[in-house]
Amino acid sequence: SIENLTGGSLGGDTFVLSDNVGVSGTINGNSASGNSLSYAAYTATAATINLTTSTATNIGGISNLQTFVGGAVTDTLVGPNLANTWTTTGNDAAQITNSGSTITLSAIENWTGSANTDNFVFSGAHRVTGTIDGGTNTNTITGPDLTNAWILSGANAGTFNAGAAGTSSFTNIAAGVGGSGSDTVTGPAGTNTWTMSGSKAFSVASIAFSNVENIVGGGTDTLAGVSGGSTWIVTGSDAGNINTTDIIFSGIENLTGGSGGGDTFVLSDNVGVSGTINGNSASGNSSS
Repeated sequence: SIENLTGGSLGGDTFVLSDNVGVSGTINGNSASGNSLSYAAYTATAATINLTTSTATNIGGISNLQTFVGGAVTDTLVGPNLANTWTTTGNDAAQITNSGSTITLSAIENWTGSANTDNFVFSGAHRVTGTIDGGTNTNTITGPDLTNAWILSGANAGTFNAGAAGTSSFTNIAAGVGGSGSDTVTGPAGTNTWTMSGSKAFSVASIAFSNVENIVGGGTDTLAGVSGGSTWIVTGSDAGNINTTDIIFSGIENLTGGSGGGDTFVLSDNVGVSGTINGNSASGNSSS
């Protein structure tokens, strides 16, 4: 019996595991590019490939492998302990780039970041059918240039739908970046404060969003403006916009101006908010 497998020095080695088998030692591709490990024949066992610890299901250890293929059930890949950018190439498929390597994955449903920063970039209408777990540190999801929807379930967690591809669940995400299309964030149930930081930029549920056009309240919600003054136009019940294009909101019961004053709250005919309007400073605010 042979416990350890080592590829040739020129790369181009493919290691294919039959269903639910492996090696007790190590698989070493033995070169910096062109080597792959495939669990495609696995029908019932979920594979976990951990590039932080250099371990994988039914293998004692792995090294010098750059491409990974999952099997028929829900598989997981944990990224290396580097600042990684995961760029989708299809459903459950991506390319991971960092300072040390380029890694390709396919048919892998759960993506887990490392202790370093991880940026998950959706390049198109793609879906991760399991869960994106950013891991520790400050991690980001960046949407494609399509119509995207973020639905939050709690702090740093929720689902993301890139261009109507279907939802991708996420957790441990601290930042969200919209694309050039129309992005909408729906808040979680409960009491939420949406804090504006600039045009199309805000934070809610411990996630800082940028380049997002629309927000929808999920429970009892308060929208807080930036300092320096804004024009708030209420166009419907608990709905409207700030400075016409800074943000479009709906389902927001309470409006709070910036701390520096100068906020103007304009109510359209026979509409308002079910909660409160708070100018948030002793002078310079008005309503009409």
